[in-house]
Parts: sequence; structure tokens; C-alpha cells
Amino acid sequence: MGRPRTKPRATDIKGPLGDRICLLRQKAGMTQGDLAKASGVSKVFLGTVERGEKGASVETLEKLAKGLGVPPFDLLRFGSGEGQGTPAERLGRKVAVLARAASEDKVARFEKIARLYFAEEPAAPSETSKKEPAGKSGRARRTPVTAKKRARR
Repeated sequence: MGRPRTKPRATDIKGPLGDRICLLRQKAGMTQGDLAKASGVSKVFLGTVERGEKGASVETLEKLAKGLGVPPFDLLRFGSGEGQGTPAERLGRKVAVLARAASEDKVARFEKIARLYFAEEPAAPSETSKKEPAGKSGRARRTPVTAKKRARR
């Protein structure tokens, strides 16, 4: 008989995966309890995953990614730094995490503020079209008349 066959050993990703989840959670400003609640997993299980003691199924990774406000593949980006995506994508992920815990009213108010903030800046008025600001009546104010001008009238 020959040697017993051994299964090829899979790379153990539980440690790096747990580190990555922990890093993303901390960057989102969440506690383990916050993430557990947002993703629908137990706090105890999340702790074992973050410590690399247990692995997580694809379904659980999807839940955790949703709770963190990141695409699921971001959980598997080990050692790749945190600067992934454009600034707008990174902001979107942060806003998604915050919005998950907010009421519908707060989300609606934030959306209004964000629309105003990110709207295009109004063009500066040209030199020929400058007017004095309107007064209480809504009409443009006249330039004040000086004593010399009154005397000429």
C-alpha cells in the first residue's frame, strides 16, 4: 500500500478575514454590538469571527457587508490598504452605515441637505449685471445720494 492520501490544505483565511471585518467595523465607528444588530448575527459569533476562531459562510459575509455598508468583496481585500474607490464611493459607504441606524425623517433631512451641499455653485455675476442688493420692498436699492449731488439738482 502506499502513503495515505492527504487533502490539499486550504489557506487559512479566518485570521485575515476577522482582522478585515474588525478594521472595517472600527472605521465605520461601530461596536461589535452595532454591527451584530445591523447585520442580524449574534455578537458572540461576530467576536469569534473577528478573532479568527471561526469562519463565516458566504451568506453571513453578505450580511456583515450590508451591515458595514460595503460591497461583500471588500471583506476579502486583505492587506490592500483602505483607500479603495473614489472619494465619492468611500463617502457613500460611510453614509450608508450611518443611515442604517437613522430614522426615515433624519434620512430625508440629510438627503435635502446633501442635495443643497453638492449642488453646483452659482456662477459669479458679471461686472455688467451687478446690482445693489434688494431692500425690504424687493426692489433694487439706489446708490445713496451725497450732499454734492443734492446740491446740483
